[in-house]
This record gives sequence, C-alpha cells and structure tokens, in this order.
Amino acid sequence: MAWVIQKKGIDRYSEYVDLVLRDDAEFLKFRRNRDIRGIIDGVTPAGGRSYLKKIRALDSEWIERRWSDIALNDLIGCPDRTYFGCGVPMSPVCMRYAWQALEADRRLELGGKHIVEIGGGYGGLARIICDLFEPASYSIIDIPSVQSLARKYLDRYHLRTPVHMLPTSHRGGSDIVIANYSLAEFVRSEQRSYLDSIVLLSKSAYIVHNIPNPSSKQMSRKEFESILRDKFDVDSYEEGVERSEQSRVFICASKRIPQSDGSR
Repeated sequence: MAWVIQKKGIDRYSEYVDLVLRDDAEFLKFRRNRDIRGIIDGVTPAGGRSYLKKIRALDSEWIERRWSDIALNDLIGCPDRTYFGCGVPMSPVCMRYAWQALEADRRLELGGKHIVEIGGGYGGLARIICDLFEPASYSIIDIPSVQSLARKYLDRYHLRTPVHMLPTSHRGGSDIVIANYSLAEFVRSEQRSYLDSIVLLSKSAYIVHNIPNPSSKQMSRKEFESILRDKFDVDSYEEGVERSEQSRVFICASKRIPQSDGSR
C-alpha cells in the first residue's frame, strides 16, 4: 500500500504499532498515543454529536437499544470518550463507526454476507459490524503490522463472525467491499488497482472517500464514480459532518447491475 499522506507520519504510526504488538501495557492505552490518535481516532466530540443526530434520524430505537454494545469498542485502547447525553460515554470515532455500519446495513444488508474491508486499521468498524450485524465472514486488507494489531484487538471480543486477514496483494471480489477513507489515502495507481481487482469484482460496495484537492494527482470524484458506474448502480452523496473538517467526503453505496446472462 502506497499512501499520499506524509511518510514521516506513516513511519511514526508503524513504529508505534510495532511497540503496541510487543507491549501489552502499551496496547491497553494505544488509542491515546499522539502519534496515531489523529489517524485512528480523529473525530471531534462535535463530529460525534453530528453522527448521533444522523443515527437517530435513521433509527432512533436502534441506537438506544444497541448503545452499550457499540460502546464495547472502547474497552480496549483507553480512548478519550464523550458523554452524549445518554448511555455510557463513548469515543466520537465509535459513533462514526456506528453510523457507517447502520447506513451500510440499510443500503446493502450486511447480515450473512462475506465482507472485505480495504484498510481496516485496528478493527474498530469490523468489531461493530461483526457484533451487531453478524456477516458470514469479515476480511481485512492492510499492512502486516496493522493486521496484527487488528487481530490482537478483535480477539479480545470473541466474535461469532470469523475474521480473516488478507494480504495487500489479494485480488478477488466479495459480497460487499468496504473502503472507509482508505482509498483516499492511496496514490492514484493503487486507487485504480484496488478498484479493478477487488471493488469492481464484488457484488456491492460501501465507500467513504475524501474529495481530493484539485491540485492532487488522485482520482477526482467524477473519475471515481465514472469507473464505478460501469459495473454498479451507484447511489452517492456528499457530506461534511464535522465543522473542523477542511475537506468534505462523498459516500457511495453501490450494487452490481444485474446481467442478463446470469453472471455477477
């Protein structure tokens, strides 16, 4: 995986992940470390409240019923948590994961599906999806050290859904592919590679993607959606949940266009 974000930041991230894998005491507080907190827990309390508002607009009963289950994400890593007016305090990024999981389920139906996530990080979104929606399997594509961190984190929860780690060289489709900001971090050649070799081979996709700066060499939103529309019925929209965000994101929830010959 080749990123467009600064190499210095990636190096600090990788070095700290290696430390967390060696040191259990560090693992118990890894989400507080300043070298990686901005990468894995970069949602503000205001952003968390915005996500909560979106969840309640979609299904207010669901969030009240599953609040404690969602908050279990924060048992590991000692993240900063926010009191949102009800239930136990929760990290704002946990609220983002809850919104993304609920919305993806309403659009694509996660239960019983085989899911692949490109760039799964420490496993926060995976934990919520596997626990609350019970897919048939969940696979994470990331660099080896981060996969080891995800395995260490997810193993603490004894999930019913089997979780697999796939190499960055993996090629092939799935029922659902998820890319939560990850494709936005790749250089253009890898963006296209993952689209061709995984996303376009899958039955459906849920993609959260930064809108690139016009001066960048990454794919524009128009290019990105044009590639997807060749194979998928694409439902996409733009949002800017957090006031602190400099860039907005677009979200694509896509289902493969039915083929007359019966192929996927």
